[in-house]
Amino acid sequence: NVQCVILQYGGNSVPYLRTEESQIKFCENMQKQIRYFQQIAPGTRILFIGPSDMSTIVGGRRATYPQLPNFVKLLEKYITEAGAAFWNMYEAMGGEGSMVQWVASRPQLAGEDYVHFTHKGAEKISDLLYETIDNYYKYYKFRNGELELPLPSDSLNADSITVADTLLVNN
Repeated sequence: NVQCVILQYGGNSVPYLRTEESQIKFCENMQKQIRYFQQIAPGTRILFIGPSDMSTIVGGRRATYPQLPNFVKLLEKYITEAGAAFWNMYEAMGGEGSMVQWVASRPQLAGEDYVHFTHKGAEKISDLLYETIDNYYKYYKFRNGELELPLPSDSLNADSITVADTLLVNN
């Protein structure tokens, strides 16, 4: 009676997926995995977590693996085409160059290998994932009339409330 499957692949493969052809092949295999889960557990929701930023030496300095941004875009395309949700961990971290920032941050959020999170970094990224899921859940409840969000009266003028009401009624 599985209701949700969470998958996370891609990170350890990034250094070896240097060509678009190899990236597409990887993405096609991930589509097959998702379709397999859909076949054995119809109706189960699937969340696919994309790879984090990671860096290597490029031109004598630390930088995001050159193939990573394209690979993340391809993964998102193939995963969503298969009917699964895609969470872009790369963008959640801050996108290109963010791993260098995570290593340099204090407390340090990623290890000196510029690939893996520290304990604090794992906590931070899991908090970001939780916040994303929680926000979408609240939005779902709001759209279905199950959740009322109070409008802060002191920070909005009458025009902005009218615009907000119009947007909510028309969407």
